[in-house]
Amino acid sequence: MLTLHIITVGKDKESWVSDQIAHYRTLLKKYVRVEISAVAEAKYSKNTDINKALAAEADAIEGKLLGGYLVVLDVAGKAFGTEALAKELARLQVSGVSTIEWVIGGPFGLDERLKKKADLRFSLSPLTMSHQIVRVVLLEQLYRVLNLNAGGSYHK
Repeated sequence: MLTLHIITVGKDKESWVSDQIAHYRTLLKKYVRVEISAVAEAKYSKNTDINKALAAEADAIEGKLLGGYLVVLDVAGKAFGTEALAKELARLQVSGVSTIEWVIGGPFGLDERLKKKADLRFSLSPLTMSHQIVRVVLLEQLYRVLNLNAGGSYHK
């Protein structure tokens, strides 16, 4: 069974985010194993060196990686429609990928070294979104494409 490992920077700050994540985790269990790991968000202030903070977050993220196919969420990454993403996930599964790791950065994104290491830089949207909302949107879209691949009707 395919494992989706989602690594996020920071904790869920709103109960509705946690509730929706739990909801989609339950739905996804029909198709895949879902693991979610969180790393500490750097403490940001007006004097914070953003590059150093992102590097520290990247170190923590790298410590959580399992060695699977690495997807980093990046507004400048490749965008997929629902059906194209479904085909890409199916292609990965057929090619023998057993773990796909999805990395969601914090408020300042991700360190360039993670972006360079990625097998895929993926954009959910050209819009800037809260990294809290991105967690829910990613899980919903993963459920949508896995349901599509299984012949379900949720994607309509």
